Amino acid sequence: MIELNPLDTLFFRDGKPFTMGEDSWADSIFPPYPSAIYGVLRSLYFGEHPNEVPNANTKKDPTADLKIKGIYLSKDGNLMAPVPRDLVCPKEKMTESKKEYELVQLQMTENKYISSNMKLSYILTYPDEVENLQNGFLDIGSLNGYLNCHTGNLTAIDIKDGHVLQENKTGIGRNKKTRTAEEHMLYTIQMNRVVNLSLMVDYEGIELPESGMTKMGGEGKIVSYRQNVPLSTIESPEIENKMFKIFLMTPAFFENGWIPGWIDKENLIGKKDNLTVKLIAAALGKYIPIGGFDMKKKIPKEMRRAVPAGSVYYFEIQKGTIAEAIEIFHLKSISEFGTDREGFGVAIVGKVKS
Repeated sequence: MIELNPLDTLFFRDGKPFTMGEDSWADSIFPPYPSAIYGVLRSLYFGEHPNEVPNANTKKDPTADLKIKGIYLSKDGNLMAPVPRDLVCPKEKMTESKKEYELVQLQMTENKYISSNMKLSYILTYPDEVENLQNGFLDIGSLNGYLNCHTGNLTAIDIKDGHVLQENKTGIGRNKKTRTAEEHMLYTIQMNRVVNLSLMVDYEGIELPESGMTKMGGEGKIVSYRQNVPLSTIESPEIENKMFKIFLMTPAFFENGWIPGWIDKENLIGKKDNLTVKLIAAALGKYIPIGGFDMKKKIPKEMRRAVPAGSVYYFEIQKGTIAEAIEIFHLKSISEFGTDREGFGVAIVGKVKS
């Protein structure tokens, strides 16, 4: 893994349009989308091998084998991942600026009463009022417990509580020829100051320096980096029955909106290799628009709607084995647009409590 430590505020745009002169406010997100991190790693390589720059995005591209296998946060040396959407916080225990939030597991209930054009076999409920922890992260030890249905005493942090601080920066557009301020070009961007958190990226396919500094995000702010070995990793769950869940560690693009393209939208049955499964329940977040900018063509990339990180899909095996499900999905990219190298749609397989 490589560890990225911000030394200044960072700016990563969300999917909302922003044009100086037309818009005056730009929001920032953290952690950044996988494509931004992928670009940082490529830039690190080409910074060390400037003679290879002409080969970028060609058949001779030396970074063609770069693949992001996972993106985490690190706090006090512990890896952290987004909170799965089927882990929620009792509303009575949600208070402002807490250091940790207690999580409970939503329960599968047979879907007898809800009328919908998307007929899932089960809905996920809880007897009391609950809320999602929108910016929640939990450590890998707790995540491993969740993946094996050991959900006692699970806690998470909200990174907006003291770890990702918002700082607004106001500027004004300038005339490129005269370098003087333009009228009606005042704007404000939301910067994020990251405190006691690092980005950890699991990657393969290229050799990067052991340590150093590089630019990252809008305005080219500086981060330090170093190669690092994590203290804990995500384990394969032990599953005895025919049900399993897929938890998205990173946002994913699917052909059918929130439903993967290999699943039939009518009967919710899909086939992957020799494995046939049925989608029986889901816990999803609101879609997020993700685009980007093509540095070579100097034009914006196509904007697509993505299923957010933390979303969870429940499946029942119709044909095949749990071992095949783990082999196909666990810690693999299941995103259906672009390539699997950028780190979108990294899936983790977990156990479903029967």
